[in-house]
Amino acid sequence: NLCTTCTTSPCDNTIIAACLPNYQFEILNLFTKKRVRSIGSHNSTVKWLSWSQNGDVLASALVDGTVNLWNISQSKKCDPVLLVGHTDTATCCSFSHSENSPPSHLLTASSDSTARLWDLASRTSETLREHKGRVNMCKISPLNRLLCTVGHDKQMCVWDSTKLFMMWKTAPHNANVFACDFSHDEKLVATAGAHGVAKLWDLRAYNQVIEINTNYEHALGGLCSFSPTNPNMLAISFLECSFNRKAKSLLRVY
Repeated sequence: NLCTTCTTSPCDNTIIAACLPNYQFEILNLFTKKRVRSIGSHNSTVKWLSWSQNGDVLASALVDGTVNLWNISQSKKCDPVLLVGHTDTATCCSFSHSENSPPSHLLTASSDSTARLWDLASRTSETLREHKGRVNMCKISPLNRLLCTVGHDKQMCVWDSTKLFMMWKTAPHNANVFACDFSHDEKLVATAGAHGVAKLWDLRAYNQVIEINTNYEHALGGLCSFSPTNPNMLAISFLECSFNRKAKSLLRVY
């Protein structure tokens, strides 16, 4: 079966978690294509999956606006913990970074124009309100000091993760912004937007460093991801489809 979304284990890059069209949630071996274990099932289509850095928890963002937390350290099927707060599709989720212990926070984004930072101990959230349309992606920085949100309103917002005040707001693209990612030293943030354009931003000087134009003018989606160890290495990908051409995809590493 085709999966609707998937993510790679941070502990073993041969293992993926995948959501299937029938809402089933499974962990698979990427190379043998065999099921490692079945996690459970969702009540709605999954838009995004995120795996905690210590490998024990998976978060799934659903079309119905809920976010499910799955404790996969248990050896058997588990019931998810539901985070309820968004009033429209949950589009993305990002864990705080904690290699040897459970994550303390989860950042979620939604089509309801908000992002929420969840305290996973109390299961309560603080709402980030700045976007004027769907928030497409959210990220917690590797040192947990910053948050980034990008959206359909062409905006990128960078937030202080403790006091939740907005440090910087800019319109990095002249159209929809699909994705964002922090470098591991938190000095840079990358964005990927419509028309196949990716940009690199300096978080110390608050200015643009590089623009990369892939000429994918009809891009329907895009992603960008820094190397976890090298802040000078960035991967970008775009999916393009137009009325008179077949769908095509692009992956480049810079």
